[in-house]
Amino acid sequence: MSEDSFAIRMIDLDGFKAVGMINRKYADFTEKHQFPFVLTIELSLVNTDGGYPTSEESERLEEIELNLRNIVKQTQSEVHYIGRVNREDAQDIFYYIATDELDGEAIGMYCDTIEADRGIDIQIFEDANWDSVSGLLD
Repeated sequence: MSEDSFAIRMIDLDGFKAVGMINRKYADFTEKHQFPFVLTIELSLVNTDGGYPTSEESERLEEIELNLRNIVKQTQSEVHYIGRVNREDAQDIFYYIATDELDGEAIGMYCDTIEADRGIDIQIFEDANWDSVSGLLD
């Protein structure tokens, strides 16, 4: 697979300009069928300026993202990071994985440590055609 190729995407969501950092190498990824499960993580933003994360908030979000990715890697041999989108007062993170097997206990314990500060919603579901991110990759 080619090297990561991140691009900034501006997306209009109900009059708010959402900003995405998307790994464009997945636009032409030929092995999507081998990774039919999407893992989405929605984090509420705590420190914002006009609905966007402050630099301090961005650092905290990156830390959370890295910690969650490391937990997912405990049960998945490959984790395909598509990117993240900052929308008004929230951030969405997208991964594709081969199975829906995750260490729910480890994820739950980690989420407990951050839920005092912010809301978090983690979902995993089958998305064999990568429909959840098709608009980001186009």
